[in-house]
Amino acid sequence: MTFKLLGCLSAWIPARRAAATPPIEALRESAAEPRGVSPARTASGLVLAAVAIAGGAVAVVRSNATWVMLVAVIVPALVLCGPAIVTAASRGSARVARRVAGVGGSIAAGNLAASPRRSASTALALMLGTAMVTMFAVFASSLTSAVGTDVRDGLQADLVVTSATADFPTIDPTLAGRITELPDVDAVAALSVTEGIVAGKAEAVGGIDPTTLPTMFDLDPIAGDLADLSAGGVAVVGDDPTLLGDTLAIEFERSTLEAPIVAVVARSTGGFEAPLYFVDRQTLDTLVGRLLDARLFVGLADGAVADADEDVRALVRATPGAFFETRAEHVANSGSGIAAFRNFIDGMLLLAGFIALLGVANTTALAIDERSGELGLLRAVGATRRELRRIVRLEVALLSFVAASIGIAVAVGLGWALIDVAGGTEIPSVVVPWPRLAATLVVAVAAGVAAAAWPAFRVSRVPVLELAGRNH
Repeated sequence: MTFKLLGCLSAWIPARRAAATPPIEALRESAAEPRGVSPARTASGLVLAAVAIAGGAVAVVRSNATWVMLVAVIVPALVLCGPAIVTAASRGSARVARRVAGVGGSIAAGNLAASPRRSASTALALMLGTAMVTMFAVFASSLTSAVGTDVRDGLQADLVVTSATADFPTIDPTLAGRITELPDVDAVAALSVTEGIVAGKAEAVGGIDPTTLPTMFDLDPIAGDLADLSAGGVAVVGDDPTLLGDTLAIEFERSTLEAPIVAVVARSTGGFEAPLYFVDRQTLDTLVGRLLDARLFVGLADGAVADADEDVRALVRATPGAFFETRAEHVANSGSGIAAFRNFIDGMLLLAGFIALLGVANTTALAIDERSGELGLLRAVGATRRELRRIVRLEVALLSFVAASIGIAVAVGLGWALIDVAGGTEIPSVVVPWPRLAATLVVAVAAGVAAAAWPAFRVSRVPVLELAGRNH
């Protein structure tokens, strides 16, 4: 039912425009699209764009995610301003295009403004596709950086034993004791993780030894003392020291913990599902039962790294569900779960981009067909088939560059606002992957040119007299 409704809505505007077409105009083989840009339409788009920018700015200043919803009106703003943007891009790129590609470049730039609405419709699909790719790239880079920063700055252990999967713990809880018995091991800090409900939201809760873990991983306390966890308190990951002393309720499957917040720490232990709350390991075992370990941090005696490394590695290999990593390997692998998620999203976006490029190819073919008389005149006055194909490719390249650039700019701004407002402690800062975005821009332009290759080749093979004689 939803898809039927969307289909009807998408066909409503074209149907109204078709019904309003005068009979004589309808007898033409192609529509005579007005070359001018409606000032009222452009003004409406600018107003919506201003609303979107203002909403994002207010959301960031007030740290209120509700205002971010206003940023969504940037999409209709781009739809309304599309013809004006295309016309401005045509005029702005004409001189550069002529220097780079000669007369063909000037013709290609001028063709963008010949049918501004159609050019804007073609650009919109590529613009939205590029914006989605950029949004996820900014989100993934920011999350990866946040996870990696916690591990790089906080890890003090020499070796780390991790679970077989990041989704749930798999380490035998007796392994920590066996590693501790090795002669060159100084200390072992175990981390267990379970899920609890805090203020109606499922969160990861970590169980630690408040004496040993701080020597293996610096959680960077900004208020309180982690040693007070032994008395039944809770540590919270965050940046608000005023939380100290508040009472926090954590609901587990068969029990509930109500305890004071005795410490506020600036970082967690890293990983895709890093705990946001820490309690004493014994307290957690009492509440939920004996848990498997999610991670072991191993500290070695001075000068014993090489020998102890092999001893710990052999012991871990003999234990199912446990994996051995050195400090450098753990830092390097800290964002692997996010990388896998990003690869999946990239695959989905690649499929969406391919569909958008099919739309570009189809729209380009229609535009070429409507301008076949003009293209025939170009051939008649001396343009070769190669030059004709080049003009079409340059036109699509310019349009793709404009669409991708706007899509990237809008997505960076929107992503920055969303992460700044809603990122919280999981994503404390925005990281824009500029090299990746530059590659996205290049790929978008190249893909647009590739999508126009077949329509350009097909029209170049049509005889000159047939092109010039078409009634448009």
